[in-house]
Amino acid sequence: MYYTYRELLEALKELPEHDLDKTATIYDKTFDAYMPIDYTETTVDDDVIEAYHPVIVINDPEAK
Repeated sequence: MYYTYRELLEALKELPEHDLDKTATIYDKTFDAYMPIDYTETTVDDDVIEAYHPVIVINDPEAK
């Protein structure tokens, strides 16, 4: 099962107040790696996913 954005929002609402100021981070179990989220955006013209799909962006060297 994959999270919907609604489910993610509900999970975020359950975080304690003091965690909300921490860096948003994802964990990739395949690579055993933690990665900070750089920002969110919406796709426009993409061959992989439909247009106007919200995405969470990581590893953007220009965001640093």
